[in-house]
Amino acid sequence: MIDYKQIAASISSKVEPAVIQAVAEVESQGDGFLASGEPKILFEPHIFWRSLVKRNIDPNTYVKGNEDILYKNWKQGAYGSISSQPARQRKAMKINIDAALEAASYGRFQILGENWKSLGYNSIQEMAQDSKTDEGQIKMFVRYIKTNGLTKYLETKDFKNFALRYNGSSAEKNGYPKKMEDLYNKLH
Repeated sequence: MIDYKQIAASISSKVEPAVIQAVAEVESQGDGFLASGEPKILFEPHIFWRSLVKRNIDPNTYVKGNEDILYKNWKQGAYGSISSQPARQRKAMKINIDAALEAASYGRFQILGENWKSLGYNSIQEMAQDSKTDEGQIKMFVRYIKTNGLTKYLETKDFKNFALRYNGSSAEKNGYPKKMEDLYNKLH
């Protein structure tokens, strides 16, 4: 059982547990793991592309046969089911392990692997390993919030600005602020 009160307190005494629970519910339906026990992930093919380029690997040489896991620009609705994500990542790992690990968002709070260094991990493998436990997923989330200056938005329940900084520019279009606020209001 996740202790949202403890997570909130580890961020700030002014953050309500219902705010943290609302974020978790919107990000991953409140569960950090699949029925198989694997961490819940979202594999992002456009991030995989970017991670390969960062390693001086030309993604174009790998596209044929990998169109489902490797493309340059984000595509709405192209991810597939949540249960298919680990297999997609494993397929990408055959091209490059670190790039494939960086290209996934992990766990209950869906923290993107690309953030491993800014979150104080020694490697992406260390972060991916942390995603295999509730404690590790919580640690990633708390580090992400503090590292990116998001505490104030959680304290004031400013879901719009939180979601914009947490989920990116499409947060509002995807309804994240409203979903978080509505869920918070239900929980509170």
